[in-house]
Amino acid sequence: MSMAEHSTQKRHFFLTRQPVITKNNATWAQSVHFRDLDPWDPKLKVPMAKRPELQRKANEYAHLITGDNPNRRSFLKFSREAISAGLARDIPSQELIVEVPEVEHPDPVLLRTLDSLRADGYRIAITDFMGLAKAEALHERADIVKVRVKGRTPHQILTILGRTPEPDPVMVATGVDYPQLFNISLAMGFSLFQGGFFAKAERVESRDLSPSQAAKLELFHLLERGKPDFSALSKTISMDAAISFRLLNFLNSAAFSFPTKIKSIDHAVVILG
Repeated sequence: MSMAEHSTQKRHFFLTRQPVITKNNATWAQSVHFRDLDPWDPKLKVPMAKRPELQRKANEYAHLITGDNPNRRSFLKFSREAISAGLARDIPSQELIVEVPEVEHPDPVLLRTLDSLRADGYRIAITDFMGLAKAEALHERADIVKVRVKGRTPHQILTILGRTPEPDPVMVATGVDYPQLFNISLAMGFSLFQGGFFAKAERVESRDLSPSQAAKLELFHLLERGKPDFSALSKTISMDAAISFRLLNFLNSAAFSFPTKIKSIDHAVVILG
């Protein structure tokens, strides 16, 4: 089933997004979380075979709602099952930080998948890091760790920080809901911050993807393939009038000066190769 066909299925998701801020109050990324739906929740009455599809749809939407982030960088939490199914690769590595829970005795499949993601440029973040003694194999693969500072004393926070892996990962303080917590976190060496002191988490309800959004998602997947499928590319580009117009206008500009006018998307795709 194509990504465009996925978009015709009515699925609604409730998510929150909250900026992750630098010490200079600049947005470094968006942290996106599903609040009302976890496709891998055993209580959810969705057949196991359908859950990867549901998670993929949710990933796409989470990616879309971070569009106002100029860095196009998002923290997105994945379950062990979703990571093993390869669903993190739906989003380009430069735009995604794969957020995983800290678990003791992480299984070999999960670790191999994380290694593969890191080899391809994805960064791994451990959420709610505690420094569990039996999670060292997971710690070794962490590029970023998130530590919740709200509700903890400075001594408790320092104890957790003393368990961070080597080499030092990027440290994110979460639950930074008032100025004192920001000052404490900054003094303890955190470089990124998330919490109500900067911005409240914004609750967002998903909607069906527009034809334009569906076309862009499908086009991304087609272009990621090694061998171009000209028929599929043409069909996907034709779904979006704006993309079609820009492509034809671009190829018919003075920069190319083709002897005949390019009038069809099929012709345009073949020329572009």
